[in-house]
Amino acid sequence: MSNTLRQGETAQYRIRPDDDRLIALADVPKWHRQRTNRSLHRSSPYRWSSRGIRGLVLPTIQIGGISYTCEEAIAWWSTALSNRGQSQISDVDSNRQPPSRVAGPIARQLNTTTVSRPASSTSRCGGAQ
Repeated sequence: MSNTLRQGETAQYRIRPDDDRLIALADVPKWHRQRTNRSLHRSSPYRWSSRGIRGLVLPTIQIGGISYTCEEAIAWWSTALSNRGQSQISDVDSNRQPPSRVAGPIARQLNTTTVSRPASSTSRCGGAQ
């Protein structure tokens, strides 16, 4: 078996049309509404299958010109996104630097500086007088 990924495969998930419960991408919003009672825009599944979220693409296959995903792929993808988000949050927390003290003096200087308009100016836009 080669190391290249075919359509419907990702590094960790492969859709099996014979075993998985296929859902046409056009029907994913209706399926989502039935399961969660929350609406989903009709373009979202297509965006997830092409660009993905945070670099993770929803696995799809194409059969007879129609793009499909499956319940199992959506479950895998959702879990992978959740896990990826948690690892990114923990990476950010571990790399966090203490806040800089530079902002304090600058903020104090900006708060004490006043801007006054010249008394001789009659034009509001600075144009010819």
